[in-house]
Amino acid sequence: MMSGRRSWPAMATVLLALLVCLGDLVDAYPAKPQAPGEHASPEELNRYYTSLRRYLNLVTRQRPEGAYLW
Repeated sequence: MMSGRRSWPAMATVLLALLVCLGDLVDAYPAKPQAPGEHASPEELNRYYTSLRRYLNLVTRQRPEGAYLW
């Protein structure tokens, strides 16, 4: 009966650590570039498409099999 009481705080600690790690992964993910307005200048459109291309290359890059988190 005592082992059940001892494992509860340990389980809560592990879950809290997992939540912190997931928060770090979300912060590390790049943000999608914001689209310029309808009446954007050619320079703004060029900057947007360049940043969008970089974003897509980063998000869709091939990773070695087995390297999920690093």
